[in-house]
Amino acid sequence: MQVDKWSDIPTTHLGKLRYQLLQMGWQISYEYQGMDAGIDYSETHFVQDGVTLQLKWDPWDEGVLSGPANTLAPLKHRINNIGPDR
Repeated sequence: MQVDKWSDIPTTHLGKLRYQLLQMGWQISYEYQGMDAGIDYSETHFVQDGVTLQLKWDPWDEGVLSGPANTLAPLKHRINNIGPDR
């Protein structure tokens, strides 16, 4: 299985991306709960039909969504027009 990454997702877009994944039927299977969650690091895993996506964030690299290439490519196309959270 080839893994792909969607890198440099602006911090201001992560809430909307998370919301859209949930609206598409992805479910949260893991969410980082450390004392620095949302401050220095964030990680959420989404699962659907046995496929897992990982959404990670830190203030230096911003957001990264990774998962199987054959799943991530169509998702990137479908949600590529996300704008800042409001």
